[in-house]
Amino acid sequence: MEERQVFKDGRERQRRLATSLTEKLKPKEKPDDAAKRAISEELGIKDIAEPQKKGEYTVLKPSEIFPGLKSNYNAFMFEVRLNADQFKPEGYIEEQADKTTCFVWEKQE
Repeated sequence: MEERQVFKDGRERQRRLATSLTEKLKPKEKPDDAAKRAISEELGIKDIAEPQKKGEYTVLKPSEIFPGLKSNYNAFMFEVRLNADQFKPEGYIEEQADKTTCFVWEKQE
């Protein structure tokens, strides 16, 4: 799960998202391809096994860009199995131009 973001100016933002990774679908992109892309881009893990779809849901919430309008957010849930050399018990770090994002493992009940 995404634990926190540390911005280059020193600010830090704690993250407790409902999902472990989130990625916007590109036009005409399949959800399982977006899942593989998210793991590659955010965790730096290449050549993963095929993600297994575990469900999907839709959330209707106010638009952040257009006040007064609501947006549908479609979420697809996947399970991905990592091999031993892809697994880092200490977690993963994504470096971006403006921030560093830290991902940690969290036990699921």
